[in-house]
Amino acid sequence: MSEPPRTKFITFSLYFLLVFGSIAILQPYLNLHFQAIGFTGTQIGMVVTISSLAIILFAPTYGQWFDRSPYKRQVLVFTTLLAMVTMALVPSLGIFLAVVLLYSINSVITTFNISAVQNITYQVGSSEGGRNDFGRIRLWGSLGFAFVVLLGGLIYEKLGVMVNVWIFIALSLALVIVLLRMPATYFQLSSSNDEADLGLGGVLKLILKNRFLWMTVVALALTDPVMDGVRSFEPVIMKNLGMTESVIGLSTMLSALFEVPLMLRVDRIIARQGYRKVLIFIFVFDLTRRMVVWLFPVGMNIFVMTILNCVSLSLRMFTMVSLVNQYIPKRFTTTVYAFFSVTLTGLGYMLSNALSGMIYDNYGGRQVFLMGALLCAVSLLLAVAAGKPSSDATSAA
Repeated sequence: MSEPPRTKFITFSLYFLLVFGSIAILQPYLNLHFQAIGFTGTQIGMVVTISSLAIILFAPTYGQWFDRSPYKRQVLVFTTLLAMVTMALVPSLGIFLAVVLLYSINSVITTFNISAVQNITYQVGSSEGGRNDFGRIRLWGSLGFAFVVLLGGLIYEKLGVMVNVWIFIALSLALVIVLLRMPATYFQLSSSNDEADLGLGGVLKLILKNRFLWMTVVALALTDPVMDGVRSFEPVIMKNLGMTESVIGLSTMLSALFEVPLMLRVDRIIARQGYRKVLIFIFVFDLTRRMVVWLFPVGMNIFVMTILNCVSLSLRMFTMVSLVNQYIPKRFTTTVYAFFSVTLTGLGYMLSNALSGMIYDNYGGRQVFLMGALLCAVSLLLAVAAGKPSSDATSAA
């Protein structure tokens, strides 16, 4: 079908609008809050590093359990409420270990929930003509993030972080209502029993059979533009260069807004250019962005390059979910997509945040961008070495 049914479009669009709006109102300003209450750069990096380790340890099992569970909606509702409580408590605490624990719980839940719903949305959005409406639905997450993140910066700057927290709670409760109103059929698409059951080891073997798949996804995970140390420290570095919280929020808002036209066309871009060309473009583009800031470390450059995150973010996300659904049987897609988008990305997140914290404390913010450029160079080499994608798809359409 060329257009999604109205109910499908509204419910999934509203889900992404609310979930990314809830993230935007608070999370981009937490590192500024941590710095304000006395956390060092190393401690700020460790909050994210330890939470990423938790993601790596728990996401594969969580994903496999979710794929097998007949109660997917109930799982998402419960974990959304748990994520709301844990994140709401983080800003009121000044104790490092307590912050790490609650932030880690929230990170595991939130990153997995988003990856699971993105995978469901891709399956629901598939059409017989080859078009997929995932981009048209997912762009509402970009819009939600764009409009709310600017508001979040103004509120943080004028009223303090606890106002951000109360808005976050309201958006999270609205998100639960949306999940409760989604048709049950949406949660049954990835529950096919056509394929033999596999343990986690069997699923990993399935991944490793496809050289192009695992190498390119590892490359993507190393340099994800949202989940890495460069992105975590961009607000802190911009603040140190004299930019206000509202200007920092503006850069993130514009980046999210510019994702929208790309989301509308990303499926056609990949269909026309192919996975390999798109992936190589992503890594060259991100390498260039980070080298520009390293060579010319001024606030306006960081502002512009932050906005340009929109280009690679849209291409990365659609490429990853598309690859999983093309080459992996549907019964295991949530497990595999969680492993790629949560576990492997979390590993890159953990390493880059730990390195970024130490680099920031010892050598300054400029060298954080050099580290990002080096990671992009490694990913580019992996993408080239992966060769051409296999023409055999193992998943049923």
